Amino acid sequence: MDKSSRMKIDVRPAMHADLGAVQELLASSNLLPIEDVTHFIDQYVVAVTNAGNVIGIAGVEVHGDAGLLRSVAVEDKFRGSGVGQRLIAGCREKAKLAGLSALYLLTTDAMEYWLRRGFVPIARDSAPVAIQNSQQWAVSCPQSAMAMKHNLIDSK
Repeated sequence: MDKSSRMKIDVRPAMHADLGAVQELLASSNLLPIEDVTHFIDQYVVAVTNAGNVIGIAGVEVHGDAGLLRSVAVEDKFRGSGVGQRLIAGCREKAKLAGLSALYLLTTDAMEYWLRRGFVPIARDSAPVAIQNSQQWAVSCPQSAMAMKHNLIDSK
C-alpha cells in the first residue's frame, strides 16, 4: 500500500487561499487556467490532504439553469484512487442544490472517463445558448473537443 492510499483526503468548497495551488495543478494537467476568479469560492470544490495540500479541483460555472463542468484535475499520484469521483460528486451535488437541470463539458481526450460517469456525447451546438456563449465553450477549448451532457434531474 503506498502513502497516497493511506492519506486522509477531504473534498471541501474552494477558498481564496487555494487559488495558487489550483492554478499550478491545472497547468501541470494541461488544463486551462481559471480566467474569472470572481466566483472561484462559489463554484469550485477542492480535494485536500490532511496536511492541507490541494491535490484535486473541479468546478461548475453556472449559466442559467445549466452548469459547465470544468477544471477537473487530480494530482498524478492520486489518480485512480477515487478522488476524481468524489470531486465530481461534490460538483453534482452543488449543481443540484443550485437547481441546475444539467451539466455540460468539453473534453479533448477523456471521453471514456466521462461516459463511465453518466455523461453522453452531444452536438456542440445543442447545448444551451448560455453555455455556448461561455468563454471556455466559445473561445478557449478547440472546436475538436467533444461536447457532453449529464442530466441532473432524476439522476443520482
